[in-house]
Amino acid sequence: MSGSEVVGCINVVISGFRDASDLAAALTKRIKKRRDERTFQESMFRLALEQGESQIWERFSAGCVRLGKGFQEGDGMFVGHLYALTSTDSS
Repeated sequence: MSGSEVVGCINVVISGFRDASDLAAALTKRIKKRRDERTFQESMFRLALEQGESQIWERFSAGCVRLGKGFQEGDGMFVGHLYALTSTDSS
C-alpha cells in the first residue's frame, strides 16, 4: 500500500468519525427539543390541575355562601354517592 493510499484510508476514517459526530449532535439536539416540549406540556398539565382544584373549591364556597347549609349537606351526600360509585371494592 503506497503512502497516498494510506492517507486516503485515513481521510475516509476521519470523515466517518466526523459524520458520526454530526449525526450524534443532531440527535442530541432533537432529543433536547422533545424533552423541552414534554417538560412544557407536563408543567401546563400540572398548572391546569392546580387551577381546577382551586376553581372547584371557589365554586363550592360560593355555593355554600349563596345557598347555605343545604348546599353543603347536599354536596356531602353527592360525594358519598360518588365514593360508592368509584369504590374499587368488588364484594
